[in-house]
Amino acid sequence: MNNIVPLIFSFIALRLLAPMIFASDSSDYYVSVSCNATLYPDLCFKSLSKYAASIKTEPKALANTALTLAFETTRLTLSELRKIGGGGESVGECIEVVGDSVYNLARSVRRMEGEETGSGLAAQMSDVETWVSAALTDDDTCMEDFCRRCGARTRAAVREMVFKVARLASIALTFIDRYASG
Repeated sequence: MNNIVPLIFSFIALRLLAPMIFASDSSDYYVSVSCNATLYPDLCFKSLSKYAASIKTEPKALANTALTLAFETTRLTLSELRKIGGGGESVGECIEVVGDSVYNLARSVRRMEGEETGSGLAAQMSDVETWVSAALTDDDTCMEDFCRRCGARTRAAVREMVFKVARLASIALTFIDRYASG
């Protein structure tokens, strides 16, 4: 009986101290496991793992971070597309639909910042899901119809950029859906 008291004490101490000792490991693990539920787990983890400490194990923080990353990457991609388009090659339609994607993602980021509860939260999440889905559709449209007169190198560069933003929007939508469903 005397031998069991130190064992119980050790167990309780370990349970209390483990979250502090392994906090960053648990955040990395949370991001890793969450990313495995997406269509693009490698891109997801590579993109979000650097934010694990601020995400912790919070679904809203994960959704917000993924959404903000998708927005920022899409915004930078639009800037790059404008540079390519300014060089005389026709990427105008793609610039237009990626611009729409930036707009929809910006609306989503702003809407996610709200602190809704109850039925207000459901409406908030519905708006965000609709706008992120529209952004994803915009990116897909760009991939289908873009740059018909571009050279192969330009086409490949544009394709790579737009695929990345579409995949990041898909990842964000996965986490937004998960957060919205509760």
